[in-house]
Amino acid sequence: MPQGVRGFLFLRRCCWGSADAFPVRKGIAPMRTGTGWLMVMTVVLAMTPSWAEETKDQELARLKKERAALDQRIRELEGQPSSEPKVEISRIPVARPIPRGNVVVTDTRIERDRSTVGRSMTVVTEEDMELSGKREAQEVLRDVPSAQVVRTAGRGGTTSLFLRGGDANFVSVMVDGVRMNKDGGSFDFENFGIDAIDRVEVLRGAGSSLYGSDSLAGVVNFITRKGDGPATLRTSFEYGSFETMRERFSLVGGDDRFGYRIGGSNLQQRGSVFVNSNYDDRNFGGRFDLRLSPDMTAMVSVRSVESHLGVYTTSAGADYEPPNANAVKDRSSTLTALSFFSDASPDWKSRLTLYRYFDAVKSSNPKFPGEVSQASEVYSFTEFARQGWAWQNDFILPRGHTFTAGVDHEAEDYDSLRATIGTAPTAANAVDKTRTNSALFVQDIWDVDKRLTLMASARRDHNSAFGDDDTGQTALSWKTFDGGPRLHASLGMGSKIPTFSQIYGSTTTVGLIGTSDGVRVTRSRTFDAGLEQAWGRMVADVTFFEHKYRDLVETATGVTAQGGAAVARGFEFTLDADPATWLHLHADMTLMDTNVLYTRTTGTSFVPNDELLRRAGRQANASAVFKPSETWNARLGMRYMGSRVDRNFWQSPSGTRQHLSSYTLFDASTSWTLPDARWRLFATAENLLDLQYQEIIGFPSPGFNMMGGVEYAYVF
Repeated sequence: MPQGVRGFLFLRRCCWGSADAFPVRKGIAPMRTGTGWLMVMTVVLAMTPSWAEETKDQELARLKKERAALDQRIRELEGQPSSEPKVEISRIPVARPIPRGNVVVTDTRIERDRSTVGRSMTVVTEEDMELSGKREAQEVLRDVPSAQVVRTAGRGGTTSLFLRGGDANFVSVMVDGVRMNKDGGSFDFENFGIDAIDRVEVLRGAGSSLYGSDSLAGVVNFITRKGDGPATLRTSFEYGSFETMRERFSLVGGDDRFGYRIGGSNLQQRGSVFVNSNYDDRNFGGRFDLRLSPDMTAMVSVRSVESHLGVYTTSAGADYEPPNANAVKDRSSTLTALSFFSDASPDWKSRLTLYRYFDAVKSSNPKFPGEVSQASEVYSFTEFARQGWAWQNDFILPRGHTFTAGVDHEAEDYDSLRATIGTAPTAANAVDKTRTNSALFVQDIWDVDKRLTLMASARRDHNSAFGDDDTGQTALSWKTFDGGPRLHASLGMGSKIPTFSQIYGSTTTVGLIGTSDGVRVTRSRTFDAGLEQAWGRMVADVTFFEHKYRDLVETATGVTAQGGAAVARGFEFTLDADPATWLHLHADMTLMDTNVLYTRTTGTSFVPNDELLRRAGRQANASAVFKPSETWNARLGMRYMGSRVDRNFWQSPSGTRQHLSSYTLFDASTSWTLPDARWRLFATAENLLDLQYQEIIGFPSPGFNMMGGVEYAYVF
């Protein structure tokens, strides 16, 4: 049947069918006869030319003619003569406000308009990352409200994320919804590049009801996008401070049948203010989409990271310890995922994902010939693997309901060894354990009307080591009236399974399994509520949050205990404005208080009625993006981090609590597309005022540094 006839019959059924015969669906409702006739006549007139079936040659000729006319009109509007060739490689449109990410998926596991989301979300788009010149995940996350990133000095140093006062392993880190956390939630942000990433979504608040363990404080989801358009290759080279070089490439293309998007980078740092701090990092990311049938597609996602780092110091930091010229750390990780998407009917969508994640870290401190300062050669390695599958089904139901049901299953394997060279593995220095987890989750999103959306979700996990665990989540988004503020609020529960090393201990620390307290799941309860208001091209938001954590795992000298409790509460303020098509302004500020309610240890990590370590009570970000022309842009950014408590391990082996000073940093970036649009020059500069500061006691951060480079793009 011709497409136009099918469309006419569908419209006729919608227009004259009774409400009883055809339930109201979102956006489709039975209409009165007069309105129905008007709509049918309008659509029929518009579709009439398509009723006659075209041959392939006729369709190709028509499309070529339309494309030629469109290209001619574009040249006329740009004031160019018709004969002038033009390479159509446009970076960032200038005639519209800078987008803030109108579609999000992490909040509900399905794509939703951001204006209907009840939970606190931040979206960093590919445009935002290009404009800021940021190439690494830890750099991008520093600009997120309530996200505090700390790093042991220069590139490659251990980097941790504290979100809304949560611990460094209280956030699930994912690529396209597939978790990449290592054992117990930790993640090496220092090694993760953003190659082939389309946007980064940060969910602030517990996410365990949809994503399971580790989501106590939030979720960071790196999302890719299907490649489309003509095959386009981009390559770039940049050089900067500390003899740092980076090469990048990307290849993007595709059509309705097949799409591909791959990218990679190679980073080398050979000069630094620290001895033995050379760093090599290689990142690769790829996504491939294939349409198998009219209602089914397949997607393959691949991520890999390899790095080598000279470890010039250990716990006390370079300010206190003599440099270590021998120690090195090597890491390799890969994520492979295969997903099938099925649109079985307009009201039912299904996704099946199979995945495997592997991470290996090896640290060694070799002894060089003739060296007398080191008594023995110490080495350690850790291998972690997670494989599993997830099946998700989304149903469009009557009266505005979208119902989701799914199952997850995964198996984890953990192997570790720490010993001196020549020492055989024993029960005291080696761990080899496995565990499995199965879960059922459900969710209902109710679009009550165009202003009010309610969401509720629940999940039951069954872990082979911990038994059953239940979590839940509720949220609402309410647009009070046209032009008025939007109220958003959420209440959720989070859970986290202790790490293998916390459970079984190490050569120097007794694990939880060796104590009389038993081993329990760490839990959180998170609540937030806020108001969002838009005035023309300006949007402001203020949100109150409170995160409570219990059964925290605490590690003191030689022992691990569980049972502590803590709370973090505060306010987040954000403001985005587009006063002109060439200017975008952003500012955010977080005011937060953290407090230890209860502790099971007597060390300095947790002190009752004192704040949590490395969580600043005040932080702020601001930026201005300038786009005076289509070929040139610039960005100026500011980041303020308030005072926070850390531990000084030089003064005491257990660490003496000490306050770190606040600091304010400025950075800048710029990009210029040459008259030959295939070439682009770019540069970034950090710490413009060359401020001396520390994110961790004993680890001075690099001063002023900059990178500059050139990019070449070729359309096949």
